Amino acid sequence: MDTPSRQPAWLQRLRVRWQVRSAVLMAPAHAPGDAEAIDAGVQALSQWAQAHPGASLDLGLSSRWLLCAATPDATTAEQALQLAGQQWVHYLGLDEASLQADWVLQPVVSPRVRLVCAVPRALLEGLHEAAAEHGVRLRAVLPWWAFGLQAALDEAAQVGDAAPVGPLSWCWDEPGWRTCVQAVNTARTAGVPDSSSVAASGWVVDRVWMSAPDGAAGPMGSAMPVASLPAAPEHAGGLTPSWLCEGDAVAGLLNRRSA
Repeated sequence: MDTPSRQPAWLQRLRVRWQVRSAVLMAPAHAPGDAEAIDAGVQALSQWAQAHPGASLDLGLSSRWLLCAATPDATTAEQALQLAGQQWVHYLGLDEASLQADWVLQPVVSPRVRLVCAVPRALLEGLHEAAAEHGVRLRAVLPWWAFGLQAALDEAAQVGDAAPVGPLSWCWDEPGWRTCVQAVNTARTAGVPDSSSVAASGWVVDRVWMSAPDGAAGPMGSAMPVASLPAAPEHAGGLTPSWLCEGDAVAGLLNRRSA
């Protein structure tokens, strides 16, 4: 059997095309939508794509790139977008026109997760252009902690009656930044659930927040396991870091079966 080093070039190209890689695009501290930071992020992916032409990539995004809002009362995508927009207008001073023009909003309305994530339009378009330039296929672009959240909710659902009475919280750390998600057990808080309601599903996300790692205090009595992303290498040049972390640790964080 041919070893990878002895395989013909065409077969190696197929291996590259079909093998899905996982990476997380880190971010410097910056104001939401900052153009200089976005340019640095696009350049980081461009450098990676140039070194991995033809690859397939699941790309996690640092929470520093994102706006995320839980919308537990939403039953439709339209309601989720409206509720998230109200939060961002109130807390961040953004207006609806700028949200629509400058951000790509992705609502998620499922039995256990109802939230909206927004990514700068310039970043998302730049990433796709940089990938396409080198034949890299972006299979997914999503918050780097998304699969970890799904795994945590799956685990909570399996505990059943042994689960704590209060809310559960989980945190995901990256260098200098922490994302926390809280879920409540609607089957307990609402008594007998209404089977026709999207909220009648056990553990449901009701809060998402971000802060410095030492500023994220969870509710009393909650479990708060923390998953940490490896620190990105330091680079000179201020807001021009080549921060694209990959490897076994990142692959585990992005894997649907990760704990």
